[in-house]
Amino acid sequence: MFAAAGPASGPVDWYDCILLIFLTFQDNYGHVHLTKRKIVVILLLLAAVGIFAAFNLRGKGPVQYYTAKVETGEIKQVVEATGTINAVITVQV
Repeated sequence: MFAAAGPASGPVDWYDCILLIFLTFQDNYGHVHLTKRKIVVILLLLAAVGIFAAFNLRGKGPVQYYTAKVETGEIKQVVEATGTINAVITVQV
């Protein structure tokens, strides 16, 4: 039911994550006992997830473009190559 997270395991199933967290707080009889320490751990984890989301999921800001005037002049650098030019993507028309 629970798989190791990583590139080969596929996407994370959030239901399984929540169920795993819930099951870690159950005793042998299925009762959930939340002590002050467990509540503090849960709140710290939620705060860490919130801080991570706040810094990593926000936009990076507006895109900046740099422009310059067109100038005429001599070519200063030349690129030479030999071989065959192939299309990266071909489409059926």
